[in-house]
Amino acid sequence: MTSGAELTIDVSEKEGEVRLVVAGELDLSSVPRFEAALALAEDGNPPVLDLELSELTFIDSTGLRAILQASHRAESEGRSLVISNPSPTVRRLLAVTAMDHTIPIRQEDAAT
Repeated sequence: MTSGAELTIDVSEKEGEVRLVVAGELDLSSVPRFEAALALAEDGNPPVLDLELSELTFIDSTGLRAILQASHRAESEGRSLVISNPSPTVRRLLAVTAMDHTIPIRQEDAAT
């Protein structure tokens, strides 16, 4: 049993863009669920896949790898993957790993 927050993923679509709101902890035990949600979202071949990470409290190397692989798939298929509103913890990790230079980061107004 883990002491962390369980991973939740809510999927929505707006104007052809698919958004996955990912909350909790993305780690070795939860990555398979995340990858399954990504695969379902990618099946619709949306032009933009948006990972909303404001409520993601923890991410390990397996979670980072899953996001990076999804970004590479999107690029090879002529689509875009963006990260929206990363939590401070996630933003720091993206910066440390230089993923913030390879994956677009959107910071949206909290009122939207």
